[in-house]
Parts: sequence; C-alpha cells; structure tokens
Amino acid sequence: MIRWKMLCKLKAMGGLGIRNVRLFNLALLGRQVWRLINNTDTLCFKVLSSKYFLDGNIFNAKKVDKASFTWTSIATVAEALKEGFGWQIGNGERINIWDYNWGMEGLNGDVTIRNTRKRDEKSVKNLWHVDQRVAHEILPTNSKIASIRQYFDKGCPQCGAETETVLHALKDCPTSRVVLSIGGWSRSFISKNYDHCIGWLEDLMRVLNKRAMADLMTTLWNCWNNRKNFILRGKEEEAKQIWERASNLTKEFRICNIMNEPLLSQN
Repeated sequence: MIRWKMLCKLKAMGGLGIRNVRLFNLALLGRQVWRLINNTDTLCFKVLSSKYFLDGNIFNAKKVDKASFTWTSIATVAEALKEGFGWQIGNGERINIWDYNWGMEGLNGDVTIRNTRKRDEKSVKNLWHVDQRVAHEILPTNSKIASIRQYFDKGCPQCGAETETVLHALKDCPTSRVVLSIGGWSRSFISKNYDHCIGWLEDLMRVLNKRAMADLMTTLWNCWNNRKNFILRGKEEEAKQIWERASNLTKEFRICNIMNEPLLSQN
C-alpha cells in the first residue's frame, strides 16, 4: 500500500506517474478562464459575460442562483487562480485598491491603514506622487546625489554615461552587463528598457524561481560593491572576478543551509 500522492509523482521521483485527475481538470478549466481573459471578441465570452460578469472582468463575477454547470466550474477555477494572479501596475487607473491584488505578496486594500486614507482614493494611481513613482531609488547613485546637491555631476563614473541611475548601475552599465552575460542571463533579460529598477526586478520575479532570483540578487549586490570600490578606492575588478565571487557566495550559502539550520525559511 502506498499513498495516492506518491503514486501521482513521476516515475523518476519514485512514483508511478498516475495522472492526478482533479489537478488535470483544474488545468483544463484554467485554460478556459485564460481564454475568457484574452479573447473578449468570442461568442463564448459575450454570452457568459452578459449574464455573469457584466463589467467584462471574470474575477468580478456576480452571484447567480441556479447558474449553469459550465459556469459554476469555470467560476470555481477562476477563484482559485485569482489568489496567484497579480497586476502589472501600468498607470494604475484600472486597479481597485480594495478589491484587487495590486502589489507583491498579495498586497491589497486589506493591509492598508483605512483611517489614513482619503475618500477619493479608489485606484492605485490615486496613491502615487508624480515626482516619486513606485520605488524609493535611495541608493546613492550620482543622479540621486545630484538631485539634492547642486552642481554635482550626475554622470556614471565607470562608463561616462550622461546619467547614473540605479537601473543603469545594476543593469545598463557595460561592466554590469558583462557580469550578467557571463552568468548566463539572456540578451532579452538585459536589453529590455525600463523607467525604473523596480519595474525590471518585478518583471523578473514573475518568471524566475526563488533560487534564480536569489542568484540574481547576489550578483547585483556584487556589481554594486564593485562600483563602490571604484569610486571610493579607485579599484575595479574584471567582470569575470565579480561573477565568480557572486557564484561562490551563492554556493557557500546553499551548503550552509544544507549542513545547518536553514537561514531562510522554506515557506
């Protein structure tokens, strides 16, 4: 006798590779939800939305007595998917502060302090200050220092670029780009344009697993340390040395977690 959960695992993992029918059905219904989100010109969307979600948002469906079996199944899966979905903020106009998961880690209106909020603040856009955007951008890059110190040169001290922002220092500066390339990060990962560093990192968090993201953060930290050493001590390492140090740090950290009580929770 063996547990059903074990039987459903792949043969390479000690199971028998039996398909979990419940999860398989969930996946198939999930495809239908995805089609209703992306194909709003289909007859299926027009019929279902006219009765169950008039505003066109499947995650904001109204409760209906005696709903069809098809819709009941789709609505159940939509609710399950909703917990794992998040918004790409964009301009923030369509995102309701109270009802939607509009930040990382499920951030929504339930975690904001209600008595400090203004009545007219309904969308994420209402929370923004135009002169701040989304991230703090508090690392002491030259552009940041220039914003508070008159006549300070905001150019990049390493490559001579006109403006040194956090995004430039960690992603666009030639040394950082070479380090990321040596680390195996693809050209599309590096070359896409962003307005702020937080936008780049949030995009990556949506596609990278926890281990890859930890590797990236360690690499970026070493790129920043190299930049500091260049400015403060006049020393600059080659990209390969920076990458090797970051790689060794991540390996040592994983070995430490295996041999001792984990420093990071597994949850």
